Amino acid sequence: MIPAPLVARPVTSIALIGLAMVYFLMLPVGFGAEPYVGVMMIIGCGLALGAGFVHIVTDRNAAWGYTLGVGLLSALGPLAVLATGLPLVEHRVTADRLLPHCLGLAFLGAVTALLAGATLVLRHRGGRPRTDDPVTSARERARRTAHLRV
Repeated sequence: MIPAPLVARPVTSIALIGLAMVYFLMLPVGFGAEPYVGVMMIIGCGLALGAGFVHIVTDRNAAWGYTLGVGLLSALGPLAVLATGLPLVEHRVTADRLLPHCLGLAFLGAVTALLAGATLVLRHRGGRPRTDDPVTSARERARRTAHLRV
């Protein structure tokens, strides 16, 4: 079950701020491996914070698309590093140093990407019916749930 956009928006904001915190916690590990990795962690933190604050302010499709990109990059990037290693690094970065942070990035990135993708798909298909008003009759309930039946 996909949550309503009124629920997905704050949950996505919190997940993006959590993603930024994981990037921030990875700064010592990133600068310890190579300086450019630490700079990438700072950029990732900024991108995640920016997307989180955009979701607090607006609910546009562009914001959801940006969030989808940040989530996919945050989910797939650490997994690619664990699978192939870091570029321009002579020594192999061991997984025991990166694994807890990489799993956190992958999880929060996947949650963010799934919420953003589901919201964009729902909007493209027509979205959910408005359910602000209470259902007062069986006819109204049938009208509101007609799109859910196959």
